[in-house]
This record gives sequence, C-alpha cells and structure tokens, in this order.
Amino acid sequence: IDKNSKFLYVDYEYKDINPSDTDEALKTLYKFNEFCKQHNIKFYVIITPQKPLIYPYSKIDNDIKFKNHPYFLQQIKKAKDLNIIYPYNEFLEAKKDNYMFFKTEHHWTDDGAFIAYNLLMNKIQKDFPSVNKLQNNDFEYYYNNKVKADFDKTFNYGSSFYYIGLP
Repeated sequence: IDKNSKFLYVDYEYKDINPSDTDEALKTLYKFNEFCKQHNIKFYVIITPQKPLIYPYSKIDNDIKFKNHPYFLQQIKKAKDLNIIYPYNEFLEAKKDNYMFFKTEHHWTDDGAFIAYNLLMNKIQKDFPSVNKLQNNDFEYYYNNKVKADFDKTFNYGSSFYYIGLP
C-alpha cells in the first residue's frame, strides 16, 4: 500500500517454477502425506495452473517464463503416492467454451473452480463412495455485466470506485 495515496497495488508476477523448488515442494508434500497416513487422514492436493499457461500473453513470453513447466508436470505425474489434482489439461480443453480465469485477475471463474471441484470429488469418491458430489443443476445460475473481482463481490453501487480510490 502506498502511504501517499488511497491506491492498493498488487503485482502478481508469474514466475517459472524451477526444478529445485518443485523438488522441495514435493518433498514437503510427501512428508505431510506420511503424517496423514500415520493418523488415518486422506490428503488431497489441488495445484492451480497459472493463468498465463492457460491464456499465454505471447508465445515468446510463455516460452521464457515457463520453460520448466514440462519438468514440473513430469514430477507431478511421477508423484504416485500423492493425490494430486492439476487441472491443466482440463482447463486447456474447457477454455474453448468458458473462461477459466477472470479477464481482470488471476483467480478461477466459477467454471474453472467447478472443473477442479469435479476432479477433486472424483478422487474423493474413489476413497469414500458414499460422498455426495454436486452437479451443475444443483446450482442457480445468474449473469451480471459488472466486474467480479477480489474487492467486493456484492456489486454495490460505487464499491469498485471506492476500492480503487476514486470519489
């Protein structure tokens, strides 16, 4: 937050996941998974694909920033003992019909979140068949032409102007 203004500036710089970070993260997940097994707890992990991997800004930019993505995917696929959900391929397919991320930010849309939810529930139902999985028709849909963002999801008149510091 800049103390001299009412603006809040957050920079979400998408960085490549280097191999040592990937390996270290997986070690931590394996360690936590062992703890869960010892305590009879099922552990599931959802890893969010980064927005520029689904919607690349440019071919050159994508190649530079995400050169280690194939290594990351390879390591995730090798992680057999972990219940990892990584909806990268599903997002690539679904983006033909729906937005997976909001245009103005890095968060999933409801469609993106529902894809991840379905993948997670499919894994959970293998372990717990009696768990109820919600379907699309279990939800009420409505559309609004106002921007949905991090700030205030109630869409009150003027709230966006308030949060970005405009009178």
